[in-house]
Amino acid sequence: MPSGCEDDGFPCDDEAFMRYREKRIQELCGGIEDITSERELIEKTKSLKMIVHFYKQEFNRCKIMDRRLEGVREFFPGIRFYRVNAEICPVVARKLEIRVLPFLGFFKDGYFVDQIVGFERLGDEAEPEALKKRIQESNIFKPVSSIQ
Repeated sequence: MPSGCEDDGFPCDDEAFMRYREKRIQELCGGIEDITSERELIEKTKSLKMIVHFYKQEFNRCKIMDRRLEGVREFFPGIRFYRVNAEICPVVARKLEIRVLPFLGFFKDGYFVDQIVGFERLGDEAEPEALKKRIQESNIFKPVSSIQ
């Protein structure tokens, strides 16, 4: 006897369903999207509440930060998460004075409101709970007018 969802008369491919399900979760939860140009980065920062991970692919700590962000983003449904190779946005990197990677830039309503440089206050492995707490305490949740 066929198992699962075939009972309703429709064929079921568990693997295809799981791929579809994962894709929909990524779409609904936002996922961490790649920004591919400096112009795209500038446009997105104008109107969204977002955290941008500036990274360099070869850096191990950037890979760790990617994994940590994937793990904590679900706790922040109102924030979009992006990543951008720091080398493709030299003007923004210079303006934000990015000298250490990974670098998380927090943007709200067109303003740069906070940052995390390297693993500052996150521990040697950027512990997920520490990252979650740091995001919760960031200026991204405060009114822009109250940020010094």
